[in-house]
Amino acid sequence: MPAPGTNTDKYIACAALVPDCPFEATATTEEELLQMVASRLALDTRRITITFDSGKDFDRQQIARMYRVARVISHVATNGKVVIEADVPRRFIERLTTPVQQEQESHAD
Repeated sequence: MPAPGTNTDKYIACAALVPDCPFEATATTEEELLQMVASRLALDTRRITITFDSGKDFDRQQIARMYRVARVISHVATNGKVVIEADVPRRFIERLTTPVQQEQESHAD
């Protein structure tokens, strides 16, 4: 047990690990501290707008994924196009915005 008045907490700023991180955290062990930072990063979101083609199977799967992992703000479907605005966790943005490899579809003969 540490003496009264001594501080045994380790201190680390999230920005030291991830540039532009908007928060700080403190904990008694490095492991606990890293878990706190990781849990907060998982909740970090960004508002994005993506247009999908409702006639493509891959895009329909992406729309379903968007509803599972994001908070959808608006969904507008017009003439086979679907425009979704959503608050998406940063860790999922790349997965939702990367187009499918056309090569995989051409080998499905």
